[in-house]
Amino acid sequence: MRTKKILLVRDRDFFFYVHQVAELLSLAGHEVHVLHTSNGTAEPLYADLIEKTKNLGIPVYLVNDTTTWLRRKIRAGLYRCGFDGKRTVISTNKISQS
Repeated sequence: MRTKKILLVRDRDFFFYVHQVAELLSLAGHEVHVLHTSNGTAEPLYADLIEKTKNLGIPVYLVNDTTTWLRRKIRAGLYRCGFDGKRTVISTNKISQS
């Protein structure tokens, strides 16, 4: 089978399955890269998974789009009022940084 270049993209939390999929694809001989975007500092569990993924020789590109306190409160208020807010997940700033 021909090897492929694969980019896994994940926003916000770096779940365990991202690490597992990256590892399995890498073991199958594919060239795997992970692009992880977030709006803040990763929780310790997710930071550990990112390090474990990097230790497998898989590049992990981190794009951190920090927002102001006011903007976070507005987003949280809109979410509580029933507005999903998925349109703000991938911001133009994250796209340009990646």
